[in-house]
Amino acid sequence: MPHQSVPAAKDPETILRLLEQTALKLEITIRFEPISVGDDQSVSTGGLCRLRGKNILFINDNLTAGQKCTVISSALKKFDLDKIFIPPVIRDLLVT
Repeated sequence: MPHQSVPAAKDPETILRLLEQTALKLEITIRFEPISVGDDQSVSTGGLCRLRGKNILFINDNLTAGQKCTVISSALKKFDLDKIFIPPVIRDLLVT
């Protein structure tokens, strides 16, 4: 499934910070880790998992801020966002 990229006009660092805050409101732990897959050193961007009853989003720490935003926004789209306040710029990103 293709990922929606962060709008170029927005500052990726600011968007990343707002996405992280939104994830916290949804009780999603974000962990930035070096991620490689298999012996060939293929790289994964990361993904959402449920571990011991908690949602954890692993993100490859070698990604750019914009790429990290894409991974987080893809994960957040799987949750009910109607019950929390989300800044309009982030809501616009998550509904497209």
